[in-house]
Amino acid sequence: MCNWAAAYKIGYSFFIVAEGQVTPVAFEVRGSSNSRFQDGVSVLTELVNPSISENGLTLSATNAGRGAGDCGEKGEWAWDGERFQLLRYSGLDMCRGIVAGEWPVIYRANRK
Repeated sequence: MCNWAAAYKIGYSFFIVAEGQVTPVAFEVRGSSNSRFQDGVSVLTELVNPSISENGLTLSATNAGRGAGDCGEKGEWAWDGERFQLLRYSGLDMCRGIVAGEWPVIYRANRK
């Protein structure tokens, strides 16, 4: 569900609908200043500029700071049949002219 839209950014919440029940999705993150704690885990309940990979196996989101996108947070998650598992998380707190692909990796996991 689209929650808001601004220049270069759109924020979405996600839900799982099963057997007549609607459950909000929380995405695990590491080191995010935009997260909150849920069951002792740092999570986002909204993703900015989400996209899905061509093969449909990876959900990504990038919350870039400034129009140049030279700071912010970027995450990738995979669905395991029950929840989205964090695959990779990178970020840069201070805007320094560094593009998202070069932000420091905070967390990385391998897909089984």
